[in-house]
Parts: sequence; structure tokens; C-alpha cells
Amino acid sequence: MSIENDIKRLAKKLNKISTVEVPRAAARALNRSATTVRKLTVQDVSRGLKLPAKEIRKRAFFSRANAKKQRAKITAYARDVSVISLLRGPTIDRFMGTGTNRKGVRARGRQFDAAFINQYRGRAQVFRRLSNKSHPIEVVKIPINNPLARSLKLRSRRVMQTDFRRIFKNELQFRLKKYAH
Repeated sequence: MSIENDIKRLAKKLNKISTVEVPRAAARALNRSATTVRKLTVQDVSRGLKLPAKEIRKRAFFSRANAKKQRAKITAYARDVSVISLLRGPTIDRFMGTGTNRKGVRARGRQFDAAFINQYRGRAQVFRRLSNKSHPIEVVKIPINNPLARSLKLRSRRVMQTDFRRIFKNELQFRLKKYAH
């Protein structure tokens, strides 16, 4: 009688482990891997383009996995970084209507020739003329689409091949400790 009860109890435990704990451990491992991928991608792009990581981080985010939905999706909304976001407030106010130097605007070690700071619809921007006439003008931006996509692809493959198994194994061992007795 007691052996049958033990078998039933162990079967119940194994069933709970396979249906509850394994999916939870996998979801947590996926989320931790996705966080690592996002962090490394932001670091790569920010170093490569010499931009503050904050500006890249705003454009890379992910939806988290859970036990029922075993997918962590990293989305890179790679719109270009406007040069005005690289300048500080007092610099913008001081040079409104002109450039920061004779040639144009200098921001974070980059020189944008023939550029100037002005307001458009209440917001300061760095503009550049497209011809010798006063119009048309364009907002000066730094493209980040290609480096971000390349780095995201490379880092996601690398992390999933090297780190995911280790993270999943550790997470599963941690969750199985409560069933050890």
C-alpha cells in the first residue's frame, strides 16, 4: 500500500516538474539570454559609432518569454539618432541660429560641416541645407540601422550557442532543489 502511494506521489512530482518547472526555467533562461544579447548589442553599436549607450538603448527592447509563450523577441527600432540629442541644453541655447564653430556643428567629437542649430515647430534641431538656397533643409542624423542589425544577429547567435544551455541548466537545477527531499 505504501509503495503504491510513494509511486503515485513520485509520479505527481515528476509530472509537475515536467509541466511547470521546466517551462518556467526555459522562459527565465530565454529572458536572461535576451537581456545579455541586448546589453552586448548596445555596447557594440555605441562603441562602434561613438554614441552614448543611452541613445541606442532607447531603440532596442524585447518582449519577455513566459512559461506558456516560450519566445523572447528582441526588437531593434533602428531610427537614426538625431545630432541634437548629442548636445547638452546650454550648448543648444548658446548656439541657437548658428553652428557651434565656423564650419558647422561639432557634437561628441563629430564635425557636421555646413550645419546649424535652429528651432522647428518648437523643438531645437541640427539642420543642413541641401542647396545654396535657403530651402530645402534636412535634419542631420546619424544612421544606426546597419550596425545595429548586424550586431544583433551576431550576438544573438553567439549567446544562444554558448550561454543559453549553461543558464538553462543552472535555472533548472535551482528549481529542482525544492523537489529533492
